[in-house]
Amino acid sequence: RTILGVASMEDVMSQVQRDERLSLQKLVKKFPGLTDPLAQVREEQRSFANELAKEDGVGKTDLIKVLSVVLFVGGAATFLLQSSWLHDHALIGMVGIFVLGYAGIILEEVFEFNKAAVALLMSTALWITYADFFESTGKAGTTVLIELKEQLSEVSDICFFLLAASTIVEVVDAHQGFKVVTNAITTKSKLTLFWIIGFLTFFLSAILNNLTVTIVMVSLLKKLVPNIDDRRLFGAMVVVAANAGGVWTPIGDVTTTMLWINGNLSTLPTVTELFFPSFVCLVASLAWISRSVVEDDSLAESTLPEPSSLAPRGILVFTTGILCLLAVPVFSELTGLPPYLAMLTGLGAIWTLTDVIHMDDEESDGLKVPAALSKLDTSGILFFLGILMSIGVLDKAGLLKTLAVFLNDNLPSQEIIA
Repeated sequence: RTILGVASMEDVMSQVQRDERLSLQKLVKKFPGLTDPLAQVREEQRSFANELAKEDGVGKTDLIKVLSVVLFVGGAATFLLQSSWLHDHALIGMVGIFVLGYAGIILEEVFEFNKAAVALLMSTALWITYADFFESTGKAGTTVLIELKEQLSEVSDICFFLLAASTIVEVVDAHQGFKVVTNAITTKSKLTLFWIIGFLTFFLSAILNNLTVTIVMVSLLKKLVPNIDDRRLFGAMVVVAANAGGVWTPIGDVTTTMLWINGNLSTLPTVTELFFPSFVCLVASLAWISRSVVEDDSLAESTLPEPSSLAPRGILVFTTGILCLLAVPVFSELTGLPPYLAMLTGLGAIWTLTDVIHMDDEESDGLKVPAALSKLDTSGILFFLGILMSIGVLDKAGLLKTLAVFLNDNLPSQEIIA
């Protein structure tokens, strides 16, 4: 390393004193009764914290946070002390835990707790209640442990599937594979762009899953559509198109994927029977929303780079990634093995491919799978883990069946329940 120069502490302190925010002279005038500079700084910090506490909504937020901590500590004490009430009312306790946990997830921005953390704590609390208090002597029995392993096995299938699929998409994106999409967008007409983005989102969601495509398209809209109001309208269209496109393939939506992995639906009937209704939903929705699109020349201010050719490596990775995703249903149908294994096989294939094409090139480490794994939304996958483990234990305890019977007995038709 090259030494550019040496600065004395006196020079540093003189520069700090020039900053009005840290001026020692200002602190002396503000706190004349204090002679120690450190004491003056501490008092200034207290004063600043007090001013922040006076802002609107801070007191209410602090109260909510304190109550949430009290509930957490109280719940933990109830478990640790083996409460007799919880032994006698385990089902009520489980419902309460689920309601509080779900409220914490919904009010994530208010509590400032990550929803993945809340979901994981909720699932743990539910399983402890079920294992140690629901028809139990205070310790998990063999039956509960078997049920836990079965539930974790089912949920792990989905988590590994999402992990592998998200990594493949991230690797494709790192190689600028989506230039294939952006290069095709050259129009300066907002209405034409509206329909192009809608159809692209619809078909990409069927392959890449609607959540991933929504994120990619919204990021693209930030560069394509300068006007904020127009961007909101386009964003609404993207969400509608992504949900419509994710329905008609087993890998297009997390819910559909869960049903497919658990053997509740098969590939061909899903595609053949749901494509047309999904397409009609897309066209009808876009036709309705497009009425609000007002033509102007705002797209001329787009910050999207001019179309450029994709490097051969990028084309190779893009093609391989798409083929890996499309091969998942085929692999599952031909071998009878679970879909997550097919997706992991695809990940292994693209991992090997990127290692080979970037061999002995340290500058390309950011294009390899380990770099893609570091960019994944791991908290989102853990959130699904917590939620699905929670739903699973409610099912094991019979609460979901009880709710289904109640709805069936009290609502006039199953269409309303759906």
